[in-house]
Amino acid sequence: YMKKSFKLILGFVTIILTSFFINAETEEGVWKIHTVFNENRTRVVDAGDKVYCVTENSLNVYNKTTGEFEGLTKQNRLSDFFVKDVYYNKEKNYLVVAYSNYNIDVLLENGTTINIPDLKNLTTVADRSINGVTFGENGIYVASKIGYIVIDDKDFKITKSAYLGSNVQSIAEVGDKFILADGSNTYFADKSKTIKKVS
Repeated sequence: YMKKSFKLILGFVTIILTSFFINAETEEGVWKIHTVFNENRTRVVDAGDKVYCVTENSLNVYNKTTGEFEGLTKQNRLSDFFVKDVYYNKEKNYLVVAYSNYNIDVLLENGTTINIPDLKNLTTVADRSINGVTFGENGIYVASKIGYIVIDDKDFKITKSAYLGSNVQSIAEVGDKFILADGSNTYFADKSKTIKKVS
C-alpha cells in the first residue's frame, strides 16, 4: 500500500513537473529565477507532508496538504545555486541540501534556512564534492572526496572535520562508534574521537 501511494505521489509530481509553468510580471530591472521543471529527476524524498524533488541543479517541493507545488531558489529559501542532492532527517524533520560547489544548507521545519559554508570556503583547490550525508543521535555526518565533517544539529556548528586525502564515500554513526568507508577499506572509531588518517 505504501509503495502504491508513493508511486501515485511520484506520478502526480511528474505530471506537475512537466506541465507547471510560471507566468508572472516582473518588476523592471529585477531578475526573476524561473525553475526548470522538465529536467531529469535525480532524487525524490518523501518528507511527511511534503515531497522534495531534485532535478538537474534545481530543488522543488510538493505540499501534500495544500496541493501546492513550488520551486525553491535563492530568492525564496536557498542560499546558493546548483543543488546536487538532498537528505531528510525523519527523526528531527529537517532537510540537508548539498550543492555542487560544496555548500550546505539545512532547511528547518519552521521555515528557517541555516547555511554551513565551511566546506565551500576551504582554500584548497581539491575536489570537495559531497558523496553522502547520514544522521546520528545529535549529528550530521558529511562524507566528501577529501574527508569528512560532523555537524552538531542543535546549533549547526561543525564539531569535527578531517582532511584525509582519501575519497570518503560514506560515514555513519553506529552506537558509540562511527564507521567510515573510502571504497577500498572500512574504518571504525569511537564516536568521541576523530579519524585523522586512513592507511
